[in-house]
Amino acid sequence: MGDSNVNMSVLMNPLRDHRAVPEPPRTPLALHHGVPGFQPTALRPAPELAARWGVGEVWLKDETARLGLPSFKIVGALWAVHRLLCTRLRVSPERTSYAELRQRLAGSDLGLLTASAGNWGRAVASAARWLGLRATILVPEATAEPRIHAVRAEGAEVRVVSGNFDVSVARAAELAGERDLLVADASEHPDDPFPGWVSEGYETLFAEIDEKFAASAEGGGDAEPDLVVVPVGAGALAAAAARHYGRTDSGTLLGVEPHEAAGAMASVRAGHIVTVPALTPTPMAGLNCGTPSATAWPALRDGFDAFCAIGDARAEHGMRLLDRAGVAAGACAGSVAGAVDGLLRPDACAGEAASAEAERLGLHGGSSVVLLLTEGVTDPEHHAKAMAGGRLVGEELAGEELAGG
Repeated sequence: MGDSNVNMSVLMNPLRDHRAVPEPPRTPLALHHGVPGFQPTALRPAPELAARWGVGEVWLKDETARLGLPSFKIVGALWAVHRLLCTRLRVSPERTSYAELRQRLAGSDLGLLTASAGNWGRAVASAARWLGLRATILVPEATAEPRIHAVRAEGAEVRVVSGNFDVSVARAAELAGERDLLVADASEHPDDPFPGWVSEGYETLFAEIDEKFAASAEGGGDAEPDLVVVPVGAGALAAAAARHYGRTDSGTLLGVEPHEAAGAMASVRAGHIVTVPALTPTPMAGLNCGTPSATAWPALRDGFDAFCAIGDARAEHGMRLLDRAGVAAGACAGSVAGAVDGLLRPDACAGEAASAEAERLGLHGGSSVVLLLTEGVTDPEHHAKAMAGGRLVGEELAGEELAGG
């Protein structure tokens, strides 16, 4: 569909099989509620976007400030690290609180080690700090300096690795040892339990969405969303979404990736996991993962209805739409808004087939749409440029805005 930085591509998933999607795990809400300062994040109505897109309701799951961090990843890190350490100490993760675990670890020389483009590393560093452990975070060389500084501010050691995210992941695996525990949210090994635990932790997001929709249904609203739009990345969050929403045909799941790192889309086309180079830097840093996690792949393959790949300009446009709706967010969050805008406003983007794809996704004037806004402003310089880099003319996207992407 033309220049990848301007246009978007959509793939309906031919491998979709809701019967194969496993049940979601028991939610780790009890552990999360025991963490000091824990509060559910908001599910914000966005009537401006609903009107722009011609749907019934738009809801923004706002993960821009979760437990003092600008992303959702802390809930996955908390649960997975808790399970790992409880397993190591041979105590029950269900019966051991976070405070009790911290007491058991007092004086330990254990460290947590991971690779990250920023948000996951900061979440791991924060979890390590709360537990009194060391943390070492490996980041790709293209990582924005503000993200590196934010990880260091959590008390972690940051090492910059020459190469992309996949290279950082491989290097972290090499450095792991008995005292430096690898805590990766993706893996090439299907039987690696840790990424699965991370994904379990993300079930908390969807349990919170369920609570809001249950309350809405009591007032005559929808009992569940018609469309949930999820940034994919390596796949831990997307796998959680698939287990939660993908077991029936009652709703639709759409995954969003950068054009240059659309590993899930490429894998669905191939019918098995493949790697795309993901060598081009993108402000969607948390999604710049060229290989779907082996632990997430079955849920992605079976549970998602479609995948959408977009360029940076489309994500930045989404950031501006979210800003209009009252949420300051980064490019990963902007990607979901930009993708839906391309599907439902084909007059405002360079994709003539967009309206047909929206119809295939079952969207209509009464649809309820949930966007997962997975990160806040983690790169202030890029956010400022994105806010100044384009303009919305009335309710239309200026053609020159994307053409100049």
